[in-house]
Amino acid sequence: MVSIGSSPGKYLIGLTGNIGTGKTTVRRMLEDLGAYGIDADDLVRNALDREGSAYGPVVRAFGRKILTRQGAIDHQKLALAVFNNHAELERLEAIVHPLVRREIYRLVAQASYYVVVVEAIKLIEGGLDKECDTVWVVQASQEQQLARVTKSRGMSTAQVTQRMQAQTPQASKAARADVIIRNNSSLKATRLQVNQQWRSIGSADAHRGRAAP
Repeated sequence: MVSIGSSPGKYLIGLTGNIGTGKTTVRRMLEDLGAYGIDADDLVRNALDREGSAYGPVVRAFGRKILTRQGAIDHQKLALAVFNNHAELERLEAIVHPLVRREIYRLVAQASYYVVVVEAIKLIEGGLDKECDTVWVVQASQEQQLARVTKSRGMSTAQVTQRMQAQTPQASKAARADVIIRNNSSLKATRLQVNQQWRSIGSADAHRGRAAP
């Protein structure tokens, strides 16, 4: 079994998928079954908070133009500063990703669960997949992606399409997957796939709340 950070003895699921595919839904299903879930997006937001570890370095790198009047980082302004600018995006990720990875290590180490699932949209691109025991990729049709994101985030079809095109193609992520969850129809159908894969790890009852050996 692959260890992550200083936490050998845990079974780590790396969960990824593009915008609107439903990876958060799958993570929550795994949590219901007894896994400990970590959301990398939440960790990024925490790191960018005024008290967060990335706040100072990001403001120094991108200037006060990305701040609100209250001095917080405006995530929309920051996104505009790096979107479609590969060099700027790399600069931002070089600051944020190591801090988030360190926090993931800390959370995995302190988790009292055997199965830990890390949801990260750039799991593969950032190389974290190599530290996972298994990589799960959630897929959905472009029509489903558009429908979900326009509804949940209030974005236009053009905005969602632009973001989808900027991401690593689903087929490329699927090529790196050990498990593919197809999230195109009902929640019930998705849950059946998740439950089947969970049983391949072992008994859900045995894993629930179980500390790493």
